[in-house]
Amino acid sequence: MTHTEFINSAKIRLATYNDESRRLQVELKQTDTASGTTYTYLNVPSKIFRSLTASDSPDQFYEQDIVERFQSV
Repeated sequence: MTHTEFINSAKIRLATYNDESRRLQVELKQTDTASGTTYTYLNVPSKIFRSLTASDSPDQFYEQDIVERFQSV
């Protein structure tokens, strides 16, 4: 099953998680200096997706708990 959540943050537009493949896709917002790139992370536990979508500081959670911990393709 695939889950998609819009994220209320300055940096992240939305996050999509697939339970079967354990892939997390994070789409960044398009700004004057960024193109709105989508990153895919491998072998991400579902609790990380749930924590990102529930976080009071999703940008900080993304940088510290996803970017620095999981391989992206």
